Amino acid sequence: MNGKGTDTFKTAIQNYLEYRAATDELFAPLFANPNKSIDECCKYIICEVHKSGMNGFDDDEIFGMAVHYYDENEIEVGNPPQCRIISNVHTDLTEEEKAEASLPKTEVGKLLAKDLDLEYPGTPTEVVKLFWRINKCLYNTNMKEKDQKALFQQLRRLYDDEFLGQKGNSEEDMYQSLKKDIKKFDDSKNHISSYIVQEDDQVQYAEVKGKEEATLVASVLETSKKSKTTESYAKYICRKDSKEHWKILGWQQITAEEAEKQ
Repeated sequence: MNGKGTDTFKTAIQNYLEYRAATDELFAPLFANPNKSIDECCKYIICEVHKSGMNGFDDDEIFGMAVHYYDENEIEVGNPPQCRIISNVHTDLTEEEKAEASLPKTEVGKLLAKDLDLEYPGTPTEVVKLFWRINKCLYNTNMKEKDQKALFQQLRRLYDDEFLGQKGNSEEDMYQSLKKDIKKFDDSKNHISSYIVQEDDQVQYAEVKGKEEATLVASVLETSKKSKTTESYAKYICRKDSKEHWKILGWQQITAEEAEKQ
């Protein structure tokens, strides 16, 4: 690993992890582990990307790998192959990028600033990714209650009307249930490390009762206070609404074996 691209990549990873450690009291001691290093973290990410056979990843997926490296006390890093790293970080900003730089810097701020009327995710994969991006923020971040409520309302906009009309899914019922879940999650000192959602070419489509539906799988890594990592899987059903937006109709937990068959 060498060259300008690698340096930019390493800087981006380091900046993210330093910010995460400064804002997440559970992650801070993991990041301070003297047996871990940014260089080895970058090697781990490159090896994981190489093993996946994919050429491009979202920022959240790459940062999730970086956090997972620090979450695990014993982790196999491997020897990264010779490769060219292309990072989304630029030193010369365009006017558009300068305008973007003036937007909120925190994940809470970015998610609250997202106008879903103008920027609604275009595919089932992007919808479920945003679903988990919001949930990860809600469960991992200490925030003001007004921000928590506003973020929850953003989450509800991803749901199908039929799902929202089910018993127990009123706005107030769901919000109170969410707060209880978050408190239980916090009390257990758990942490959502990362999530992976099936890509567009793996999504299964079908027409059900005259409406287009999509089925896809997502996996989530959670870390406990004892640094024990568990991975869970769920199958999501999305359906197009009258505005051609994919909305989440429901989901169910599945086993790792079932996930592999999807």
